[in-house]
Amino acid sequence: MTRMMAVHVVDLTHEEAMDKPRELSVLTYNVWFAENVALEARMRGIGEVVGTKAPDVVCFQEATHRIWQILQMQDWTKQYRASPVDPQASYFVVILVKGDMEPTFHKEKFPNSTMGRELVWAQTPGNTFAFGTAHLESYTVDDRNPHSVERKEQLRRSLRRLEVSGAAEVFFAGDTNWNERLDGQVQMPEGFTDVWQQLHPGEPGYTYDAKQNDMLRGYLRQRFDRIFVKLKDYRPIHIELVGTTPLPGVTYMKTAMVRGRMESASHPVLPSDHYGVFSRFVHV
Repeated sequence: MTRMMAVHVVDLTHEEAMDKPRELSVLTYNVWFAENVALEARMRGIGEVVGTKAPDVVCFQEATHRIWQILQMQDWTKQYRASPVDPQASYFVVILVKGDMEPTFHKEKFPNSTMGRELVWAQTPGNTFAFGTAHLESYTVDDRNPHSVERKEQLRRSLRRLEVSGAAEVFFAGDTNWNERLDGQVQMPEGFTDVWQQLHPGEPGYTYDAKQNDMLRGYLRQRFDRIFVKLKDYRPIHIELVGTTPLPGVTYMKTAMVRGRMESASHPVLPSDHYGVFSRFVHV
């Protein structure tokens, strides 16, 4: 029988502010809840990304209980404390923070969500840092109800909630499902910046890319996954897409409608249908 290594889920209180590290890094990754697509191989791929980048904060979206169980068995999780998960949820978001940062965890349901979406965030002693993640309302399949109104309010609520936490350094990293064609430009509160736009202005940064990701079909290309920050003593110095290459020797069969008839074809497998976003920050 395989013994599962538990990620410590804690809720600590600590009045003293922590010493600010010289550098800080954040990873956000929608891990794709499709358990029928090379699950073990994909989660190994996710783990390799985390192990290689060694972020201080990891934000996962679309984790299922099976996915979370597999990830907790990987060695890299020993360094982190994780937010509690809802045992009744079919899928959820999880935020993991390096244990030496002594995080406390909080969550707030979005009252306008019909999909069970919520903001989960961590704070560190002395309100030094607040790290939040969410999976904002998704499109419906037929796109007749794109849930744009809900998404806008959920993002506004998330950024505002983190802002009023009192933390000096505020980070939001998650799957926004944002589509400028439907949702318009993101309206951020004063002082917030979009890290990708700040460091790579003019570059699309698609994190869901049906043209480049051979695991997918269709034409959808969007920068769903984003990192927004409001910083006092830090500045972003690097941001990149991760998990962008197929897993060696792993394929799956996918059936889709092609020119009016159903066809099956073998496709390569990447860690997820989304790319992850990894960013580094330096104390100034």
